[in-house]
Amino acid sequence: MIYADIIIDISSDKLDRSFQYRVPERLEKKIKAGMVAAIPFGNAGRVRKGYVIGLSDKPKIAPEKIKEISEICSGEETTESRLIALAAWMRENYGSTMIQALRTVLPIQEKIKAKEKKYICLDISEEAGTQLLKELEQTRVKARTRLLRELLEKKRLDYTHAAKELGTTSAVVKKFQEQGIIRIEYDEIMRTSLNTGDISGERRMPLTDEQEAAVKQIQREWKKPSPKPVLIEGVTGSGKTQVYIKLIEQTLSQGKEAIVLIPEIALTYQTVRRFYARFGDKVSVINSRQSQGERYDQFKRAKKGEVQVMIGPRSALFTPFASLGLIIIDEEHEPSYKSESTPRYHARETAIRRAVLEHANVVMGSATPSVEAYSKAMNGEYSLVRLTTRYGSRPLPRVSIVDLREELKKIRQDGYAITHGEYVTDALGIGAPVFNSDGELAGSIGIIAPEIRVDTPEFLDTQKDLVQFYASSLSADLGYEKHDVFQ
Repeated sequence: MIYADIIIDISSDKLDRSFQYRVPERLEKKIKAGMVAAIPFGNAGRVRKGYVIGLSDKPKIAPEKIKEISEICSGEETTESRLIALAAWMRENYGSTMIQALRTVLPIQEKIKAKEKKYICLDISEEAGTQLLKELEQTRVKARTRLLRELLEKKRLDYTHAAKELGTTSAVVKKFQEQGIIRIEYDEIMRTSLNTGDISGERRMPLTDEQEAAVKQIQREWKKPSPKPVLIEGVTGSGKTQVYIKLIEQTLSQGKEAIVLIPEIALTYQTVRRFYARFGDKVSVINSRQSQGERYDQFKRAKKGEVQVMIGPRSALFTPFASLGLIIIDEEHEPSYKSESTPRYHARETAIRRAVLEHANVVMGSATPSVEAYSKAMNGEYSLVRLTTRYGSRPLPRVSIVDLREELKKIRQDGYAITHGEYVTDALGIGAPVFNSDGELAGSIGIIAPEIRVDTPEFLDTQKDLVQFYASSLSADLGYEKHDVFQ
């Protein structure tokens, strides 16, 4: 015997309260978490719809008291039901309650009012309105006269404009409404923090041979019956973003949507504009700096199909796309992909699970993959794709091995340090230590500049003296009394 845990109303505050129902034998092979089921509910046995959040072979109460599922609404698998199935998986894998998991994956359920703009519209014919205006002009009801005259001219007025410019009061509006002369309409305004006014179309850069090969390798993986998640190990500057864009293009051409996860610290205007320049209004963004209303509206746009690409940190993973086809996780090694609040989910593993539920693909990218991801790529759980050269054949940074013990000894002897491109190619640096009243190192004062412009003996002599002077002055201000610290 199989039993199903079902949530009746996900808008309720008591989301963690589920009800167990017996699955009839005819439905045992069909039912799964996330499905919508018709069930008898309450003493009257009224049939309601609920979401299956889990299955078990053990009854929670006496079996004879458990009611039976009436039917599975197989044609009603929704985005919401799949997200509920994901929440059920998170509850089991990350040790949270169902309410905590649901509140994570269903942010759109938060009780946030839509932002609306109010309009006054003429609800009678122009002929009838003209006749009424003539009658009103013979009276002293000036406010009604002004409003009707303006409506005859424009047919639709902004309510705020009517109140400020025409002196229209709520009493005037109510009177006209009761008489059937006007009607009130509302236009929903989508809140957004993304300023796209200065973003022009992207100049499409051709893929390098290596990038093209990477795309083809990923496409071959996607054609398999059970495609694996893909890990792109690409050196910095190898053009991983161009590969992402190409894969998104393919996904959108199939009528599906894409989610691009980016660490919050990397979610900059410059990053977003690359995607917006290519895909335009198909792109939306969420981040922690947005208001609850802005986040709500962007999820709502996604649910309505008004956007096809959502960019954001780990919370963007739960965008309610109806036909999700691709999840990209950029800089997958970043620790910010691990939630610090319950459920303490990892976006990488949760993304893979959502992809399974949605029949979507997952692509991860990093110049320095996490140990976990790289290990799974090595043992065959992930498909590994490598980008080893920079775009445009630009050279890789020069790497130097320095014995810092010797360097530190010299700095202590001299009282300052000068570097000539040891750590940053073609850069010159001069620094001197700052000490506190206990003789402990408190910091340093330094200069860094292009070596080609300043590498002269005169410059070095002058600047090292100045750096030492100001470092000593600051040390003195901190209460440091000079003694033999350089020995």
